[in-house]
Amino acid sequence: MRFFPKLLALTAVLSYSLGSGIHPLAAQAQPTVSALFQQLQSNQTSSQAEAQLLQLGNSDVGAKRYLARHLPALIGKGPKGSPQVPYPQQLWLDEVRLAGELRMVEAAPALAKWISVRTGGGLITQFREESLQDSPAGTALVQIGDPAIPTLQDLLAHGNRDERVEAARALDDIGSPKATATLRQYAATGQDRDLADFIKRVMLR
Repeated sequence: MRFFPKLLALTAVLSYSLGSGIHPLAAQAQPTVSALFQQLQSNQTSSQAEAQLLQLGNSDVGAKRYLARHLPALIGKGPKGSPQVPYPQQLWLDEVRLAGELRMVEAAPALAKWISVRTGGGLITQFREESLQDSPAGTALVQIGDPAIPTLQDLLAHGNRDERVEAARALDDIGSPKATATLRQYAATGQDRDLADFIKRVMLR
């Protein structure tokens, strides 16, 4: 009979582990956020890792904090295209999409650096009435929303022609009162008067 309390304790532990649906060995087998982050940097595993990191980032504050520290630098390295393959590599698109879906304001400067890169290859070269759907970085900045506006304002003030146009489009797509006020201010006082006229004619009509 003296073994009976120990048997009850062991039964309770096993019942808790099985009842919670988390087996100790299974829990240890789950990939860590750092391991998934390494997988995000491989063409073979980036898409799967992006989906898992999105789930972790939305449910685990520590995981999102880890990504906020490391993902911007990865995005900032660029799309890794080449003259033979001018469009962005899939792994960079996964990195950018993850930052946008997590609304990661820390990644805004890195995204802004590549806002004029298009998924179809090359850069924009003129004003065109089109959406940001072919600009992965621009789309991510729109998802971040108002917290990305200071970065977009800086692009309007200091970016090249293509970057200024894409920044204006991102602000237009954000569509918040603060974003619209930023466009109105540039339309009134911006140094690029061609862009200012474009904003008045297309975005503020």
